[in-house]
Amino acid sequence: MLYLIPVFYVELHHRQGNSIPEGWGCDSSGKLSTDPAKVLEGGGLVPIGGSEATGGYKGYGLGMMVEIFCGILAGAQYSNKIRVWKVTDKVANLGQCFVALNPKCFAPNFQDRMSDLLHIHRNLEPV
Repeated sequence: MLYLIPVFYVELHHRQGNSIPEGWGCDSSGKLSTDPAKVLEGGGLVPIGGSEATGGYKGYGLGMMVEIFCGILAGAQYSNKIRVWKVTDKVANLGQCFVALNPKCFAPNFQDRMSDLLHIHRNLEPV
């Protein structure tokens, strides 16, 4: 899955004896946890979007696409077949995928439309 918070932040909080903010991770039963040990030992990080309270599972589809491209398509490990973070006695076998697209094949006036989108976002009023 694609994650909002890298695991090293959770590990750093664990080493310092601090709790983590709610929404960063979950325990082994999938319940949100502020205990970094529970996240690191059988739990996991929460995908982009977090819990329903913080917007839901926005990263699920994107995470699945990354799993397919970088795991399945690349011939590497994927999902729960990827070795545990701290295990160093076996190869991680992580894959990568690089995709190059020619936008002219997909959308007419791509360059103008992209420039317009960037202009809109660059000129948004700060919140």
